Amino acid sequence: MITLYDCATAPSPRRARILLAEKGIAHDTVQVDLRSGEQLGDAYRQINPQCTVPALRAAGRWCAVDRQRGHHRVCRGALPAACVAGRDTCRKGRDRQLELAHGV
Repeated sequence: MITLYDCATAPSPRRARILLAEKGIAHDTVQVDLRSGEQLGDAYRQINPQCTVPALRAAGRWCAVDRQRGHHRVCRGALPAACVAGRDTCRKGRDRQLELAHGV
């Protein structure tokens, strides 16, 4: 199962939620309290050494969802079974349009 480490009030995790919803990828969600600095603690560092939110964990591997590199490029390694980036040119173009529309 895929786990999304999320913060409901932050904009970057929202983009990850949109990606997962658009792709129909089932996942569990764990809320991370950014106000208290939970992402900087040792427990979260074990999940994501970069201490960033959002992060995905699939099949025991973590995947930081990086806005600069684009969600689909970063997550492809963690979600090989899911068609995260689209299989053909048209779908990849549509996915890029969604990214741009959502500020990714």
